[in-house]
Amino acid sequence: MLIASSGIVQLEALGDLMTEQSWRGWVVLAIVFLAMIPLFGGGFLSFGAFFEPLVKEFGWSHAATSLLLTIFFLAMGVGQPLVGWLLDQIEARYIMTAGALMVGAAFLLAAGAKSYEPMVAAYILLGLGVGFSTLAPMSVVVANWFGEQRGLAFGIALSGTALGGFLMVRVAGHFIVGSGWRTAYQSLAWCAFAVVLPILLLVRNQPSASHHHSDSTGGNPVEGLSVSEGFRSRALWLIVLAFYAYTFVVGVVIAHFIPYLIGIGVSPAGAHAAYSDFQVSAFFGCLLSGYVVDRLSVRPVAVVMLVLMAISVASLLAIQHAAVEAFFIVIFGLNVAAPTAMVMLLLSEAVGLRHFGFFSGMTMIAATMGDASGPIVAGRMFDILGNYHAAFILSAGAAMLGALLIAVLPAPRFARAHA
Repeated sequence: MLIASSGIVQLEALGDLMTEQSWRGWVVLAIVFLAMIPLFGGGFLSFGAFFEPLVKEFGWSHAATSLLLTIFFLAMGVGQPLVGWLLDQIEARYIMTAGALMVGAAFLLAAGAKSYEPMVAAYILLGLGVGFSTLAPMSVVVANWFGEQRGLAFGIALSGTALGGFLMVRVAGHFIVGSGWRTAYQSLAWCAFAVVLPILLLVRNQPSASHHHSDSTGGNPVEGLSVSEGFRSRALWLIVLAFYAYTFVVGVVIAHFIPYLIGIGVSPAGAHAAYSDFQVSAFFGCLLSGYVVDRLSVRPVAVVMLVLMAISVASLLAIQHAAVEAFFIVIFGLNVAAPTAMVMLLLSEAVGLRHFGFFSGMTMIAATMGDASGPIVAGRMFDILGNYHAAFILSAGAAMLGALLIAVLPAPRFARAHA
């Protein structure tokens, strides 16, 4: 009887612990979601709003202006190995806090730029800051806190980037039209500084050392490949190449969608609104995909999303028609952000969580190289050809390549934990 009573008490205590862990996990996820809005949404997705104002102010070519975003991603990529290593050593909150401070400082530097060189310096610092504060630490935190519901958690976290694209472009556009692009950069700086304290106080890499994921199976050792085993894994390199192809497409559209619309006669306000609208679609796409992949295999979902992305990018060639614009906003929007969550899920299933910080940082290098090369390639094509047609066709092909690479992935080696 005594043993039975003791067992009941232990089960009740375990239930209370799991409830507390689950609650803490969702709080951490909420803070990460909120941080993505000004840090990723403002740091990356707002770039298109500044494109034409910078060209008009300084007389830079499309290629030179696009190069700022390329520099941003090169800086972000250079910092990813350090970020990945740090995430395996110290709390993500310290890394994210440092990144948020860098993002705010970079925006203030951009606001005061009088020539190309200071703007380059601002985007170098911005790239480092976004790299330290967004996707890589987010991936590690979410992977550690969530097992069975990891897809939904990734979707929620990534939806913060889409919501950030919607809100921060509108914030930037409002100040660009009303007060000028310098004031717009300043407004984004203060938005970045606003998330520092919640990150520092509430974000943790994982539940306490005495237990494991909030919905994992318990105190078993973390499974995963060693670094050397990971480098020999065919799945890892297929994921890396697919991530590069996908982010190439994202870089092209994020940098050039607003300039393209303005170039075909849409007003700046209308272009900003259309950009914001597909970010709304992206927000719901992240949530929907996260829900779906917790019930289906990740791979076919990711393949379908990339194929739809390819079709929607190709439709840009006929976007003068209102119906085509609506098609692009909905289809591209639903599929533009969610593949990042798909890639992180595929990565966790391919290499496990043992060195996930390192491998996610390494995978983010490929992502930043894709994001870096897309804008400058499209900008150069525009300067040579006088239009974006070839750039959009190339981007559609890159999305199809990404779909093919994911389609041929081997079976997962590490299943997600179940409650």
